[in-house]
Amino acid sequence: MPLARSLPAPATRLDILRLHQGSPAPLLDQIAVEYPLTLELDGVELVTLLCTPEHLDELAVGHLVGEGVLREACDLKGVDVDPQAGVARVATAGRHPVTAAVYGKRAIASGCGRGLVGYQAGDLLGLRPVADGGAFLAQTVLASMRRLGRETPLFAATGGAHGVGLSDAAGDLTLVREDIGRHNALDKVVGRCFLDGHTLAGAVIYATGRLSSEMVLKAVRAKAAMVASHSAPTSLAVELAEALNLTLVGFARGERLNVYTHPRRLAGVSGETKTGKE
Repeated sequence: MPLARSLPAPATRLDILRLHQGSPAPLLDQIAVEYPLTLELDGVELVTLLCTPEHLDELAVGHLVGEGVLREACDLKGVDVDPQAGVARVATAGRHPVTAAVYGKRAIASGCGRGLVGYQAGDLLGLRPVADGGAFLAQTVLASMRRLGRETPLFAATGGAHGVGLSDAAGDLTLVREDIGRHNALDKVVGRCFLDGHTLAGAVIYATGRLSSEMVLKAVRAKAAMVASHSAPTSLAVELAEALNLTLVGFARGERLNVYTHPRRLAGVSGETKTGKE
């Protein structure tokens, strides 16, 4: 499907005025494009995602994986993106308990959480802790984070996008996606793997943005073993990661990182963390 010819580019140029040391000057700036994509599940309008207009089939599928609607390859019958209408239509093998009655019509903002209804849906689906995986070198994690920073051209051009990457055991990034939304970028990575029949079981997910509770839940549903970010986690993200056996790493910058949960997956790091409120 020729999405590239029908969708706007992920960035656009805009004439602005820059003020530097009190002196104004015209500037041709690049800004990230925000695009509304309505997701239809089996003919029912489910949600509108505000996103970067590329890899929209991955986004639609990955979002449904992250919500627990799609679990196995046989659950998906097809996905069709109508770029002119701004609609992604996903057909599944059968109706899932999480339907429009649970979701309602709601818009997920590009940088925020999904609200209480998302956690109610998660309660209906149930979540299992991720399986124990192998150990990863802390230096490998840091090197992968640096690579992710070099492979995010939309952020480099606009400063208005997040990146998510997936690495193999050697730390090489095998897949990178960008989006104005942190969760959208993760959905695109998960969706691409789902469409290709690849599992994320035991994998490490790298992110440039804040690690919120929804990022943890999406990673757990994808069966990843670890999520590492250049930025910080939230308190609820740490609590959920601890309960669901996910290793959570934040502030992975330069030669240091913070391990918030299940440090045993980092080779050479011993001890377990205990989450709680002071």
